[in-house]
Amino acid sequence: MPKYTVSSFGRQYVIDEELDELPTTRWVFMLVTFLLGFGTLLRFLSFYRGITTRKPKTCNYLPLSYPAKRIVWCYIISHLIHTIHFIDNIYRPVDYFEPKWLYDRIILSEMEITFFANFPITLCGLIFMEKFVTSISKRNLPNALDACKQMSWYIFGSFLTLGHYRTEPPWNYSLSTTFTIAGEGVATLVLAVWIYLYFKHGKGRLSQGWVDEEESASVKQSSKTL
Repeated sequence: MPKYTVSSFGRQYVIDEELDELPTTRWVFMLVTFLLGFGTLLRFLSFYRGITTRKPKTCNYLPLSYPAKRIVWCYIISHLIHTIHFIDNIYRPVDYFEPKWLYDRIILSEMEITFFANFPITLCGLIFMEKFVTSISKRNLPNALDACKQMSWYIFGSFLTLGHYRTEPPWNYSLSTTFTIAGEGVATLVLAVWIYLYFKHGKGRLSQGWVDEEESASVKQSSKTL
């Protein structure tokens, strides 16, 4: 039976799993999380490369602006650290001062809540970032701004990582766990700021009577930013 204790903030967390070896189910959780995380990352990179390396004249895709590329790379970094965090958290819940309600088994195994919570976060990020990139490459500003709003789901889910600090203060965590917790939080915060600035600028352009730039861009392909 696992042992629990009370944290500095009065919350119960697991202090000892009392396991001779990690259950097979937990290894499966970690493997699936790895495949989901790096599989979606590779899919996005392949998609992004296909969009950015095609010739505009043959497929109507236009070069991404610098602000758009900045958002894309912030997402990639956030997604990568997020995946590492979830794998490590499932493997070492004691090091993460895992709260009792997140650690306890309900149906399959301990850490199943964390395992299943990762699916919607990861998939939302992939789907909405692909929509964002496609919309920008097509110079479809309304769709791009809609994707910005939808990315709030991914950002909110990734920010849940900071919930660890509701159990114990940051200085009680090891260097490796601090990297995954704070690293994901900082990367996602930067992503959120860039998306907000892009959205704010885009809304301003719409209010000033924006029109679809795809036709004009075929004549003047050096459009600066959306």
